[in-house]
Amino acid sequence: MRQLLITLLLTACFSYIRANGTIPADSVHTFRFRQGNDIFYIPYKGNEADFKKLCDALKAHSSQLDAGQMYISVSSHAASGTEKTSARRMAYLRNSRVKSELITRAGVTERMFVTDRLLSSAYGADSLRDVVVVTFPANAEKVEQIAGKAAAEKVREYFKEVEKAQAAHVSSGLQPSSSVPVSSGSVSSGLQPDD
Repeated sequence: MRQLLITLLLTACFSYIRANGTIPADSVHTFRFRQGNDIFYIPYKGNEADFKKLCDALKAHSSQLDAGQMYISVSSHAASGTEKTSARRMAYLRNSRVKSELITRAGVTERMFVTDRLLSSAYGADSLRDVVVVTFPANAEKVEQIAGKAAAEKVREYFKEVEKAQAAHVSSGLQPSSSVPVSSGSVSSGLQPDD
């Protein structure tokens, strides 16, 4: 019974923290592209608001990104090719366009990304096609899959430190002092690269 109460209390505390923006869940940003076109139109179909939100988050966590404690996951879903451009090439170009805009506007670098090749499946419950999905922070499995075990271990250690610090603040009755997005190393995004 006591363990149940502690679990419920911790769940309530972390729900409160997340509701107040201190530890947001994985932040997924979906950027839409016109069919058969690799140009990233920021004002197109709601891309602008999502892009601004993502840039703000990246700027706020630039030191963690620079230290290799967080990564940005980029995946192209169900890219449609053209007569001149294969779907695989279209996916590559779209990923590159989004990453280039983030590098230019948010001040990140190429080494801060973990990038999937073309994912032939549509994205999400709405089966979105011709989209690039950016997840920040990338989960540890995605980092390990693309950047290797050493990079993933650094991410896991950072998330453990953050969770430990947040739990200490909560148990002491203090309001958590930092707003760090936490991506559990055990949660999978469900995205897999094509072979």
